[in-house]
Amino acid sequence: MKKIYLPLMFLAAGFFALSNSNGAGTAQGQDRTGSPVGNGSCANTGCHNGGNFSPSVSLTLLDDNNNAVSAYVPGDTYTLQVTTNASNDPVEYGFQATALLGDNAEAGSFTDGDGYKLLDLAGRGYVEQESPQSSPTFNVTWTAPAAGAGSVSFYSSTVAANNANGSGGDNGATATPLAVEEDTGSSTQEPGVGKMQLTIAPNPVGSTMAYNAVGRQNGTYTVSLTDAFGKIVKSETVNLTTGENRRTLEVNDLAKGVYILQITGKNYFAAERMLKL
Repeated sequence: MKKIYLPLMFLAAGFFALSNSNGAGTAQGQDRTGSPVGNGSCANTGCHNGGNFSPSVSLTLLDDNNNAVSAYVPGDTYTLQVTTNASNDPVEYGFQATALLGDNAEAGSFTDGDGYKLLDLAGRGYVEQESPQSSPTFNVTWTAPAAGAGSVSFYSSTVAANNANGSGGDNGATATPLAVEEDTGSSTQEPGVGKMQLTIAPNPVGSTMAYNAVGRQNGTYTVSLTDAFGKIVKSETVNLTTGENRRTLEVNDLAKGVYILQITGKNYFAAERMLKL
């Protein structure tokens, strides 16, 4: 009996692994993003935990100018960037992501694009890989919800794989949710209200980061620097005036990598991505 059934068992396992390569939503009909409405994630369901890639996931929301943002303008279109950071050179990557409102309803809408596909699970929109790809970064087009929707949270889980037609040597990872607030100061009559112009130059940055914030109202603002996982690594309070404010921030103690500089206060905000060398 074993000679008859064991090959069939291995064949079935191999088929299941191959079908999952097109995404957990497609193969299983499951939310594996780690969201509050999901069924676990690719990291904790036991399917992808036998590798040595030690992956982590970072989520970034980019505007049309490729600048990272911490708030969205209702109805505007953005790019959700899902990046897997891993060791020991995985051969390919997969992902699944969704965007939810505070009541766990669907937030905004995703648009079909290169390397990923759209799907509906329990009345909510999701995106996942069309097929495994060699790049660790997926760029997904997302349109923000209408005014009054409130805060949006993005959830994502990824897989770093060895392309061995099975899940035993792969690793899954779940991102820290990315929360973005609604820019309540924006409107069609006054585009851009609520935003502050912010530049970092030069960028990449060495030991000292120089930035220029164009203030739109005198007052006290909070300047914070977060890492790729959304953790605040530096924070200070500054007084900004209307017009240009050229300042510096010492970053010599930070590890190499990507960080987000954010300035908030007086109902205004700004965010800019910085690469630390």
